[in-house]
Amino acid sequence: MIDLANRQIWMFREPRSGSTGLTTALSTLLNKRFLFVENKKDIIYDSSVLINTHHFMFLHAVKEEHNPILLRCTRRNRTEQMLSSKTLALTRKDIKLYNIEDHTTPEQLEEFNTYLKKNNKSISKLDVFKFAMEKKTENFLWDKLASKFDNHVFYYEDLTNNIDIPILGMYNINLEIDKYTKKIPEYKKEFYTNYDSVKEWIDKCSI
Repeated sequence: MIDLANRQIWMFREPRSGSTGLTTALSTLLNKRFLFVENKKDIIYDSSVLINTHHFMFLHAVKEEHNPILLRCTRRNRTEQMLSSKTLALTRKDIKLYNIEDHTTPEQLEEFNTYLKKNNKSISKLDVFKFAMEKKTENFLWDKLASKFDNHVFYYEDLTNNIDIPILGMYNINLEIDKYTKKIPEYKKEFYTNYDSVKEWIDKCSI
């Protein structure tokens, strides 16, 4: 593994991209403290932490003198990402469930499945437009600012396979993110009554 002890590592995390499990696994492998930052004032320049955030505007706070490495976790299937975000917003509000994780109880999983069966939803074009604009903004900021530094992009769809992370000196590694976040059987095509329309709208947005 490359010596990363004196390098500031940032992870820019898109919601619903497997980023919690990925960042947790990397912080352990790199022996860097997991530090999630929600407010700019809480950013610290310390090579002993893996600083991670959902806010791509914080790319402006990256400083060259800290020899940073920038990581991003995203998702190729934008339809699934958006609908996963919408499901989270609903279940967090209605049944207080955030993620299906290793410690999720059978009772919680049953409550989640029951909720899905009883509460079919549809998505508006406005919802899709807002999501697309958010992704376009993230892409713009990443393309403009991350290119100045060493950087690497992770995709949700790859995270359950062995992957190479050359920038970190890691090859053919299985991050075992299912230790942290569990995939669940496909439900969105049944839960969202206009799934096909949402996919069509998102595909047209080219994000």
